[in-house]
Amino acid sequence: MELRQKEFDIIMIIGNGFDLNLGLKTAYSDFIDSYFFKSLLTKGNKLCLHLNGIHSLQKWIDIENEFKEYSRIVESDNDSNFFDEYKELTSSLKQYLNTLGYENLDKNSRAYKLIAKIKDYRVLIIDFNYTFSVKNICKELGFELNNTTSKFECLKIHGSIEENDSIIFGIEDGARIVNKHVFLKKSVNKNFNTTDFSNEIYNTKNFIRTFIRRN
Repeated sequence: MELRQKEFDIIMIIGNGFDLNLGLKTAYSDFIDSYFFKSLLTKGNKLCLHLNGIHSLQKWIDIENEFKEYSRIVESDNDSNFFDEYKELTSSLKQYLNTLGYENLDKNSRAYKLIAKIKDYRVLIIDFNYTFSVKNICKELGFELNNTTSKFECLKIHGSIEENDSIIFGIEDGARIVNKHVFLKKSVNKNFNTTDFSNEIYNTKNFIRTFIRRN
C-alpha cells in the first residue's frame, strides 16, 4: 500500500467498536447467530462446531484465540480438514458482512459525528474493519475517499468485503502453532501488504485511537 499524500492533520485508528457504534451488527456474536454460520454447523464444519460450543458456554468469543486453541486440538490429526473448514468460515463471514445495510447508519453516534467533525482536515484513517462504513459516511457527507480531490485517505489493513477474497482473517505472526496451520497467520494471506506510516504518525498534529463502543 502506498499513501497518496504524506502529510496529515489527523491520523485516526478504528476497529470494530467504530462499526458497532454506528449500529452495524459486526460483532462475532452477531455472525455466529446468523444463517451463514448456522449453515456451516448443519454441514458439520468441526471448526464452527468448536467455535459455537465456546460461544454457547461463555456468551462471547475471541475467535482469533480459538483458532489457536483449535489448532492445538487437531495438531496430530492427519485427517483434519482444518484448512477447508477455515476457508468455509472466512467465506461465510464475508457473505454475512455483505448483507449488512448502510442506509440507516446512526447519524447521532459518536463515530458518525467524529467523521463529520474532521471532514475538512487532511485525514488518514487506519481501518482494521472489513466493512466500508467510512466510505459510506464520507459519501453521505458529500466527499469521496482516496482520490485526487479528497483530503481523506483510508488504509484497509485487513482488507475489505468490497473486493473478492481480500479479507485477512486469522492470527498474529507470533502465535505458536504447528507449521501445517501456518495458513492462519495474517501475513501469509496473499492480500497482506505492509505499509510504513511511522513518519506520518510522528509528524501528524493530532493522533486519534478510537475506543468507541455501542451507544
